[in-house]
Amino acid sequence: MRFVIFPLGRAQAAPSDQLDHELARILQVPSATRSRIGRGQYLTASEHNPIGQLEEALKDILAAEPVHKRLSDAMGKKLSFTRLDILAQKRSGCWSSDPGRSPNSEPCRREPPAFYQRG
Repeated sequence: MRFVIFPLGRAQAAPSDQLDHELARILQVPSATRSRIGRGQYLTASEHNPIGQLEEALKDILAAEPVHKRLSDAMGKKLSFTRLDILAQKRSGCWSSDPGRSPNSEPCRREPPAFYQRG
């Protein structure tokens, strides 16, 4: 079947992995190119707009990167970014074991977020 559809072979090769990585970097980092690509899109975060939710998540991740770097530097090793709040709890022990600490201090909270509570 392929010979019937492409008698002379494939006309174009797939893009290289390097090009794929470059495109992914452009789409993940706020830049003028990313803004031009997304111009005219509805990016407001709402319950029924998953693209807006992803845009909001990107902003949250970018805001959390300095906290992750400080925790990694303080512990002297590269830490996983996916459970940053749990790492903060282990590092400072501030959620419920340290009542004297301000709940607004970074990265402290009185209780962990509801989606991390297991019950």
